[in-house]
Amino acid sequence: MVRSLTDYQVLLAPVNALLYLFSKVKADAFIPVDQFPEMKVIQDNWDMIRQEALSLTRGWLDCRSYRI
Repeated sequence: MVRSLTDYQVLLAPVNALLYLFSKVKADAFIPVDQFPEMKVIQDNWDMIRQEALSLTRGWLDCRSYRI
């Protein structure tokens, strides 16, 4: 019983409710990007970020093949 009452979900539920109630972001499945202007850089450069991630993955896979 004590363990279930001190579970992090039970302890943080009031905090979560307050954050939800006073949030400026509408609770919806999709949040418009214009509400987060700092994300524009990522949206504009997603292809370059993808290419870098693929390059790193290929390099990592090449390194794995040289293990003994």
